[in-house]
Amino acid sequence: MKEKVALISVAANIFLAAAKVIAGAISGSAAVLADGFHSLADVFSSGIAFLGIKISAKPVDERHPYGYYKAEVLAGAAITLILFVTGAGIIYGAWGEIAAPKSIEMGGLALAAMAISAASNEVMARLKINTGKKENSISLITDGIHSRVDVYSSLGVFAGLLLANVWPQADPVLAILIGLYIIKESFSLGREAVDSLLDVSAGEEIEKQIKTVAARKNIVLEKLKTQKKGAAITADLNIVLPAQASVERAAKISDDLRQNLM
Repeated sequence: MKEKVALISVAANIFLAAAKVIAGAISGSAAVLADGFHSLADVFSSGIAFLGIKISAKPVDERHPYGYYKAEVLAGAAITLILFVTGAGIIYGAWGEIAAPKSIEMGGLALAAMAISAASNEVMARLKINTGKKENSISLITDGIHSRVDVYSSLGVFAGLLLANVWPQADPVLAILIGLYIIKESFSLGREAVDSLLDVSAGEEIEKQIKTVAARKNIVLEKLKTQKKGAAITADLNIVLPAQASVERAAKISDDLRQNLM
């Protein structure tokens, strides 16, 4: 299911990018163009996310005994770089227009493009976040949150178009703010990708759940280590068993705990 949602996201971003770039070029709006290039970057981002999800689903093999889960993390690192370059390019392009702002044709095309963008991104945000939670896909949830922020970004550009005649610098200023926001997002996503590559723990909440399951089975945990690998979580547990327990009994206790944790 998450692969289908990722493909739908690619198609939606292609449509939005084309609509906003055309509307921005016709109206002369730097902010609309900036948002269009942002959506264009989202096409590549969604495509990379799809590849990451596809590869991470491959079964364990002899060469990769721990699976391909980190493919999603590597995809996230690539998306981070794309977002950073896009944000920097938008700021560079809009900076020159602060001193000499272009005249903007506040036509229905530009306004309609931003309104459609806001509505489409809200639909995609809900779809990706809900599917990501069901499928335990960090990349989809993150991409969904990104789409939710794009809703506010499009609404901000919409407001900038309305303000352009009153404040000529509103358009490039908004474009710069969008660029800065994209760079900020790239750092947030980059930090998460680096954490996963460095085998960050699954977090206090997950470890608390593991301890609760063990306690319910009256099993004492001697040591617990967890790892977050993209959409997957792995855990190493050392448990205390009765000295008189047979090998068969010990194996049964371990298997039961594993099944309950899964």
